[in-house]
Amino acid sequence: MIREALSSSYNLPAVEMLERVGIGEFLNLAQQMGITTMQQTENYDLALTLGGGEVNLLELTNLYATFARGGKWIPTQLVSKVVADNGKVLFEATFSEPKTVLDEKVAWLITDILSDKKARIPTFGEKNALVLTKPAAVKTGTTTDWHDNWTIGYTSDYTVGVWVGNSDNHPMKQISGVTGAAPIWNQIFEELLKFGAAGEFVRPDGVSEVEICAWDGLLPSESCTERYKEAFIEGVEPNEISTLRQRPIYGEGTAQIVNPRQGALYEIGATKNEAIVFEISNLQNLKSLNWILDGKKIECPRETRLTCNWSPTLGKHEISAKINLDGSKVLLNSVDFEVLEYKKGL
Repeated sequence: MIREALSSSYNLPAVEMLERVGIGEFLNLAQQMGITTMQQTENYDLALTLGGGEVNLLELTNLYATFARGGKWIPTQLVSKVVADNGKVLFEATFSEPKTVLDEKVAWLITDILSDKKARIPTFGEKNALVLTKPAAVKTGTTTDWHDNWTIGYTSDYTVGVWVGNSDNHPMKQISGVTGAAPIWNQIFEELLKFGAAGEFVRPDGVSEVEICAWDGLLPSESCTERYKEAFIEGVEPNEISTLRQRPIYGEGTAQIVNPRQGALYEIGATKNEAIVFEISNLQNLKSLNWILDGKKIECPRETRLTCNWSPTLGKHEISAKINLDGSKVLLNSVDFEVLEYKKGL
């Protein structure tokens, strides 16, 4: 889903979204939000969404501050006032009126997604440097070949941007946004928060919550066992009911592999001790469970009743499971997924 894709920094959904929107429209909005460096439209391709365009830290940080302001852009001012020792004001900046460049409902949805700690877990885990003591929306980024990495995030009161890299543009040794810039961002922000509490992000009018089926994002049918509430701008909520069904087993109960999903892509190499969690849907009469990866049974030393934590290896894989329900053994339908090497970053 879009929420998990953005929060967990999946590359392919970002590329697909840019293809749908169009590079011209993307650059036009970026320029309205203060980006002045990306001017040569004909030189860009879909890699633009993965760090293929040059930006500077100040402009990019102010772009994220625009989300925090509910879609209002204001030029940055490095100096607000200069006062002499005798109290005479030598300089005082004139602040521009905020310019609305983004619908406040869209800005809030982006904020809601980027501040969703649960949606980050598939990539970053539950404990990471993106979590503050106050609610914060945050995004990491790493350019091709590890030349630059970024972490930019905001609360309702502050926006902080951090860049890490070499001054001569020499690539780093596999330092990503979450391992390089994020710890610095976290420490700076926690110091800022000591000067005043950050408030909650206030949802604007015109945004509603709708329960959807996790399988396809549509309204849940009676057979949908995985549901959650998602925020939508009023008028664009899903209106179709999911037609997906779980595989029945002997007419009583249902079972399927719920993680990974069919065709899932994972990247490994950004952090240590990474794991992919295999999981089947809950079964009350389950007696035993054996996971079958690429045709072979695998051991799960940290296995719970319904899950298995697997240390991933690169390549295409097929996962299935043999289950025993009150003496009846069943092989579940297999799920194909792929593990890629982490190169271009988060």
